[in-house]
Amino acid sequence: MIDVLVVAEEHSAREFILEALEPASYSVWELSPDNISDDSELTRTPSVIVVSVADDSADAVSILRRLGEGSRTSQIPIVVVTDSENAARRCREAKVTVAGFVDRRSAPVGLRAAVEASLVKSGEAAAIDHAGRVSDILATSLDHHLAGVLLFDANDRLVACNAQIYSLYWPIAKQLRVGLHYSEFLEAVRESAVIDLRGRTPESWRKARLDGYAKRSISYDEFLNDGRALLVTQHRTDNAGVCILNFDITHVTARQQGSRGREKRFKRLVEIGMALSSEKKLRPFARIDFA
Repeated sequence: MIDVLVVAEEHSAREFILEALEPASYSVWELSPDNISDDSELTRTPSVIVVSVADDSADAVSILRRLGEGSRTSQIPIVVVTDSENAARRCREAKVTVAGFVDRRSAPVGLRAAVEASLVKSGEAAAIDHAGRVSDILATSLDHHLAGVLLFDANDRLVACNAQIYSLYWPIAKQLRVGLHYSEFLEAVRESAVIDLRGRTPESWRKARLDGYAKRSISYDEFLNDGRALLVTQHRTDNAGVCILNFDITHVTARQQGSRGREKRFKRLVEIGMALSSEKKLRPFARIDFA
């Protein structure tokens, strides 16, 4: 239900407003201009406020300013009903925010249209504000993720990335902007030489990444020229977008390489021992103590 607060002193103005709003089945309630600053009189928060302004424009500006400063009315759209062009001009000159002006001499349908328009604008503003808050929350959440995150939409355009991505792909940080196409991202990475191609050509690397991008899910290793190693996992979402996670596994890779190196050295030692034993240059042994 849409709540409409009516602020009007003149009987004729109240009749015009109520007649205009009644067919729309709004929940209409009234408050006198003297009580609009009293929060105790505001039993609920209205969806829109309709104010009747007479020829005394000084009073009109005062009423609107009090509504604009009220703790429960400052964010509510206001529609002004007046038959005085002077009053409307004074309201505009005083820089009082008004969603719309309606001439009381016009048909009631004009007021209904103005109220509907103010509600639409208010809803759009609330949606934009909500989207902004969601975007801030998403950005903060992404920056707290250990992996570098890239989010592409169904049109393969970059929607968001986090601080870790800027750290990993710092040579192209300025190019990582919303709307960047995935193919443009690959081209920027290729031209920056940030990737250690490990013997591959830039063209074969780019083709492999494009082929992988078309799949539902894929994981692969990527190596950067600064020595870091990445585990990249890519998943296509239900709305045809793509989430790419870049995990820094440099320390894990270094431990694995160290373990493989020790294993190779041990095998070589055993081979030398066996060779010497076969040539009777080394006394055979029954066990090896690894302690």
